[in-house]
Amino acid sequence: MSIKASTNSANDRPAAWKRVVGLPKDNADLMEKYQSYSSLNKITKEEEKQLNLIDEQIAGADREIEYKMDLDEFRIKFIEEGDFSGRLKNWQMAEADFCINWLSHKKQQLEQEMDRDIQWLKDKYANKVKQFEDKIVAAQKSYDLAYQQWLSENWLSENAYPEMVTIRAIA
Repeated sequence: MSIKASTNSANDRPAAWKRVVGLPKDNADLMEKYQSYSSLNKITKEEEKQLNLIDEQIAGADREIEYKMDLDEFRIKFIEEGDFSGRLKNWQMAEADFCINWLSHKKQQLEQEMDRDIQWLKDKYANKVKQFEDKIVAAQKSYDLAYQQWLSENWLSENAYPEMVTIRAIA
């Protein structure tokens, strides 16, 4: 079996690849069609709220499915092994205990995620604040320099012609 080294030209490509991918000139109209989708008007605030609500509903449904699957797994284990601690006297107690532990774990995960997000936001805004502080310092230096230049020009103009100062004072 011989392997041909590719020169990366269109002629070296298999026929099936050419049929699926094609050449850029063949796909110009297709590219325009899909690019128009990416340049649609921006999402309005109301649409963004609706999308966030849908995302929350999906996340809630996912959590509910996860809870039910974990509960079913716990139920099987509870039935097979029982409760070694002796605390859980019946299934209702076991289910409530499971719910407490499951929700506590999810709450802890959410708090950790929130802490990460908050830290990321702090870092992001700390960098922006630092940039503005640097710009303020640079602008203050520019102001101070301009003020010193004005003082020196003003001092020079008043001291360069002492007789003008005297004339002004007399008038």
